[in-house]
Amino acid sequence: MKRKKVLPFTLFLVLSVLILTGCGGGVSEDLEDPFPERPAIFEHAKTIHAMRFSMGDTRNELAFYEEARPVHEVNFTYDFIITTNEISFDEFVKFIEDDDYKHTHHDINPQGGKKHPVTNISWLEATYYCNWVSEKMNMAPAYDDQGNLLDSNGNITTDITLVAGVRLPTEAEWEYAARGGPEDISSWGKEEHDYKYAGSNNIEDVAWYSGNSGGKTHKIGPQGSGFPVKKPNEVGLYNMSGNVMEWCHDWYGKYTDEKQNNPIGPATSTSGKVVRGGSCRTVARQCRVAYRNYYVKDYKSEYIGFRVVLSN
Repeated sequence: MKRKKVLPFTLFLVLSVLILTGCGGGVSEDLEDPFPERPAIFEHAKTIHAMRFSMGDTRNELAFYEEARPVHEVNFTYDFIITTNEISFDEFVKFIEDDDYKHTHHDINPQGGKKHPVTNISWLEATYYCNWVSEKMNMAPAYDDQGNLLDSNGNITTDITLVAGVRLPTEAEWEYAARGGPEDISSWGKEEHDYKYAGSNNIEDVAWYSGNSGGKTHKIGPQGSGFPVKKPNEVGLYNMSGNVMEWCHDWYGKYTDEKQNNPIGPATSTSGKVVRGGSCRTVARQCRVAYRNYYVKDYKSEYIGFRVVLSN
């Protein structure tokens, strides 16, 4: 893999703010934007600050469902940035056209409409998209061709804090963000609301699911976009419950009661890669923030999409 000069993430943030605000001691009108192809997906992304939280079936309401137990403590030592919505069809098409990527077998937009979440994307194809976005942002890729995590020097790593590029959220990051992150969880890990779904105990408020979606995905976008949009959760993320299931980085594995720091899941699994959040075709129970599922990494479905993150 050809290595590119990597711009440190902190410098990326500083320069982005300076360019967008016109600050910084008078920026020359002739100064070129170092990120001329900055992906729109990060325009409204949310920063999730490091904290600890209780992961799993904290409400003890998922009867006969042991996959979300035991509840265990997870601690993060880093902040991360997560996209407000799932990746849309029109954003993914930019990757296909620019990278001359040959998508095969399935229609990536079976529901129609540019603003619908892209679907029928395998886990591995999602990592290819992540690397393409990293390249556009002049960052080191997060993955090799097999989906192994890479540090900023291109070496395989299991330390998520060493990964510089755009990637899929870990399962723990996904659940922490879905639960509202620091907007709902105190510094000692106490969750104020402990909602069933991402942002509410009433699924109708926050999710497109089998009971209200008509079996179809819905457009993504902020409220006030001119089409029906469900409410975001406490941290401002949309569709963390429902619409499409979302790929996570992790291989699927059984929970233990051990405390974990910056987990990324097991090294491998015979089960598959984790998906979270439920979809427009699943029942309410499967849209809960604690509910887990998995598929083999080559699997594609018109009800599975993804969103992306950056470690800070």
